[in-house]
Amino acid sequence: MMNLFKAFLFLSAMFYLTHGAAAQTPEPTSESYEMLARIYELQANDGDAQAAYDLGFLYNSGLGVEQDLPRAFQWYLTAAKGGLLQAQDKVSMFYSVGVGTIRSDELAYFWILIAQYNGGQNLSSQMIRLEESMTAETRERAQRNARRCVESAYSDC
Repeated sequence: MMNLFKAFLFLSAMFYLTHGAAAQTPEPTSESYEMLARIYELQANDGDAQAAYDLGFLYNSGLGVEQDLPRAFQWYLTAAKGGLLQAQDKVSMFYSVGVGTIRSDELAYFWILIAQYNGGQNLSSQMIRLEESMTAETRERAQRNARRCVESAYSDC
Protein backbone atom coordinates (compact mmCIF):
# COMPACT_ATOMS: atom_id res chain seq x y z
CA MET A 1 0.00 0.00 0.00
CA MET A 2 3.01 2.30 0.29
CA ASN A 3 3.15 2.60 -3.51
CA LEU A 4 -0.54 3.52 -3.49
CA PHE A 5 0.22 6.35 -1.07
CA LYS A 6 3.25 7.52 -3.10
CA ALA A 7 1.27 7.49 -6.31
CA PHE A 8 -1.57 9.44 -4.70
CA LEU A 9 0.96 12.01 -3.44
CA PHE A 10 2.36 12.25 -6.95
CA LEU A 11 -1.11 12.83 -8.40
CA SER A 12 -1.84 15.40 -5.69
CA ALA A 13 1.39 17.24 -6.48
CA MET A 14 0.53 17.24 -10.18
CA PHE A 15 -2.93 18.63 -9.36
CA TYR A 16 -1.33 21.32 -7.18
CA LEU A 17 1.12 22.30 -9.91
CA THR A 18 -1.58 22.56 -12.55
CA HIS A 19 -4.32 24.16 -10.41
CA GLY A 20 -2.32 26.42 -8.07
CA ALA A 21 -1.87 26.78 -4.33
CA ALA A 22 -5.48 27.73 -3.70
CA ALA A 23 -6.72 24.37 -4.92
CA GLN A 24 -7.74 21.76 -2.40
CA THR A 25 -6.25 18.29 -2.60
CA PRO A 26 -8.78 16.22 -4.51
CA GLU A 27 -10.40 13.08 -3.19
CA PRO A 28 -9.35 9.99 -5.11
CA THR A 29 -11.56 9.53 -8.16
CA SER A 30 -12.08 6.63 -10.51
CA GLU A 31 -9.81 8.46 -12.97
CA SER A 32 -7.01 8.78 -10.41
CA TYR A 33 -7.35 5.08 -9.55
CA GLU A 34 -7.25 4.26 -13.28
CA MET A 35 -4.00 6.22 -13.54
CA LEU A 36 -2.64 4.41 -10.47
CA ALA A 37 -3.50 1.08 -12.06
CA ARG A 38 -1.54 2.03 -15.20
CA ILE A 39 1.43 3.21 -13.12
CA TYR A 40 1.40 0.07 -10.98
CA GLU A 41 1.19 -2.17 -14.01
CA LEU A 42 4.26 -0.55 -15.53
CA GLN A 43 6.15 -0.88 -12.25
CA ALA A 44 4.96 -4.45 -11.67
CA ASN A 45 5.97 -5.51 -15.17
CA ASP A 46 9.37 -4.05 -14.35
CA GLY A 47 9.69 -6.38 -11.34
CA ASP A 48 8.35 -4.22 -8.49
CA ALA A 49 6.68 -6.67 -6.08
CA GLN A 50 4.98 -3.92 -4.05
CA ALA A 51 3.45 -2.44 -7.23
CA ALA A 52 2.21 -5.93 -8.19
CA TYR A 53 0.60 -6.26 -4.76
CA ASP A 54 -1.00 -2.81 -5.01
CA LEU A 55 -2.30 -3.62 -8.49
CA GLY A 56 -3.75 -6.85 -7.08
CA PHE A 57 -5.47 -4.76 -4.43
CA LEU A 58 -7.02 -2.52 -7.10
CA TYR A 59 -8.32 -5.53 -9.05
CA ASN A 60 -9.50 -7.19 -5.84
CA SER A 61 -11.49 -4.13 -4.79
CA GLY A 62 -12.47 -2.81 -8.23
CA LEU A 63 -10.79 0.58 -7.76
CA GLY A 64 -9.89 2.17 -11.10
CA VAL A 65 -10.33 -1.15 -12.87
CA GLU A 66 -13.17 -3.59 -13.22
CA GLN A 67 -13.13 -5.99 -10.28
CA ASP A 68 -11.41 -9.14 -11.50
CA LEU A 69 -10.53 -11.70 -8.81
CA PRO A 70 -8.51 -14.04 -11.07
CA ARG A 71 -6.43 -11.08 -12.25
CA ALA A 72 -6.08 -9.86 -8.64
CA PHE A 73 -4.86 -13.32 -7.69
CA GLN A 74 -2.28 -13.32 -10.51
CA TRP A 75 -0.88 -9.97 -9.38
CA TYR A 76 -0.80 -11.11 -5.75
CA LEU A 77 1.01 -14.28 -6.87
CA THR A 78 3.55 -12.19 -8.81
CA ALA A 79 4.16 -10.13 -5.67
CA ALA A 80 4.42 -13.29 -3.53
CA LYS A 81 7.04 -14.71 -5.88
CA GLY A 82 8.80 -11.36 -5.56
CA GLY A 83 9.23 -12.07 -1.84
CA LEU A 84 6.52 -9.79 -0.46
CA LEU A 85 5.26 -11.20 2.84
CA GLN A 86 1.75 -9.72 2.75
CA ALA A 87 1.29 -11.06 -0.79
CA GLN A 88 2.33 -14.54 0.34
CA ASP A 89 -0.29 -14.41 3.07
CA LYS A 90 -2.90 -13.11 0.59
CA VAL A 91 -2.12 -15.88 -1.95
CA SER A 92 -2.50 -18.45 0.82
CA MET A 93 -5.91 -17.01 1.69
CA PHE A 94 -7.04 -17.03 -1.98
CA TYR A 95 -6.04 -20.70 -2.33
CA SER A 96 -7.63 -21.53 1.02
CA VAL A 97 -11.07 -20.35 -0.06
CA GLY A 98 -10.75 -20.71 -3.84
CA VAL A 99 -11.16 -17.02 -4.65
CA GLY A 100 -9.87 -16.10 -8.11
CA THR A 101 -8.14 -19.49 -8.35
CA ILE A 102 -8.66 -23.12 -7.51
CA ARG A 103 -9.26 -24.11 -3.91
CA SER A 104 -6.19 -25.99 -2.67
CA ASP A 105 -5.25 -26.61 0.95
CA GLU A 106 -1.83 -27.84 -0.17
CA LEU A 107 -1.04 -24.61 -2.05
CA ALA A 108 -2.54 -22.50 0.75
CA TYR A 109 -0.29 -24.33 3.21
CA PHE A 110 2.71 -23.95 0.87
CA TRP A 111 2.29 -20.16 0.76
CA ILE A 112 1.56 -19.79 4.48
CA LEU A 113 4.78 -21.72 5.19
CA ILE A 114 6.71 -19.34 2.95
CA ALA A 115 5.14 -16.37 4.73
CA GLN A 116 6.16 -17.91 8.04
CA TYR A 117 9.73 -18.45 6.78
CA ASN A 118 9.76 -14.74 5.93
CA GLY A 119 8.76 -13.66 9.41
CA GLY A 120 4.98 -13.74 9.11
CA GLN A 121 3.28 -13.70 12.48
CA ASN A 122 -0.15 -14.76 13.75
CA LEU A 123 -0.34 -17.52 11.14
CA SER A 124 -0.51 -20.50 13.49
CA SER A 125 -4.32 -20.88 13.57
CA GLN A 126 -4.48 -20.89 9.78
CA MET A 127 -1.57 -23.35 9.61
CA ILE A 128 -3.20 -25.69 12.12
CA ARG A 129 -6.50 -25.65 10.21
CA LEU A 130 -4.71 -26.42 6.95
CA GLU A 131 -2.51 -29.13 8.49
CA GLU A 132 -5.60 -30.89 9.87
CA SER A 133 -7.16 -31.00 6.41
CA MET A 134 -4.15 -32.67 4.71
CA THR A 135 -2.51 -36.05 4.77
CA ALA A 136 1.00 -36.36 6.20
CA GLU A 137 2.32 -36.99 2.67
CA THR A 138 0.68 -33.84 1.28
CA ARG A 139 1.92 -31.78 4.24
CA GLU A 140 5.51 -33.04 3.81
CA ARG A 141 5.43 -32.35 0.05
CA ALA A 142 4.25 -28.77 0.67
CA GLN A 143 6.98 -28.31 3.30
CA ARG A 144 9.70 -29.59 0.91
CA ASN A 145 8.41 -27.39 -1.91
CA ALA A 146 8.23 -24.32 0.33
CA ARG A 147 11.82 -24.84 1.52
CA ARG A 148 12.98 -25.24 -2.09
CA CYS A 149 11.10 -22.09 -3.11
CA VAL A 150 12.65 -19.97 -0.34
CA GLU A 151 16.14 -21.44 -0.82
CA SER A 152 15.97 -20.65 -4.56
CA ALA A 153 15.02 -17.01 -3.81
CA TYR A 154 11.58 -17.72 -5.36
CA SER A 155 12.90 -18.88 -8.73
CA ASP A 156 11.63 -22.44 -8.07
CA CYS A 157 8.12 -22.02 -6.68
